[in-house]
Amino acid sequence: ELYEAASLDGAGPWRTFRSVTLPMLRPVITVVLVLGFMSTVKILDLILALTDGGPADATQTLGTVTYQLSFLNLDFGQGAVVGNVLILVSAVFAVLYLRANRSDFAPGK
Repeated sequence: ELYEAASLDGAGPWRTFRSVTLPMLRPVITVVLVLGFMSTVKILDLILALTDGGPADATQTLGTVTYQLSFLNLDFGQGAVVGNVLILVSAVFAVLYLRANRSDFAPGK
């Protein structure tokens, strides 16, 4: 119905995608982004077990950098700084996610 209404209103393919398809996909896109970010943050054990950072640091994440600074280089201050940056990035991402889906959490829905 929405696509038919958009075509009756004279919307082209790009305008239909931008005004109809993308808003309907927004909840799915945000959930996929959040789950992808969370898996990247918590994948430390697999990276350390399988590649230990990989060839030429191909699988380095903030978690592996924190681990290497704190426990391999024994530089706990730098490791704590990177860990705090990871927490800040996660918090900013969570706030952006909640703002993007603010209408989904409105009372009465």
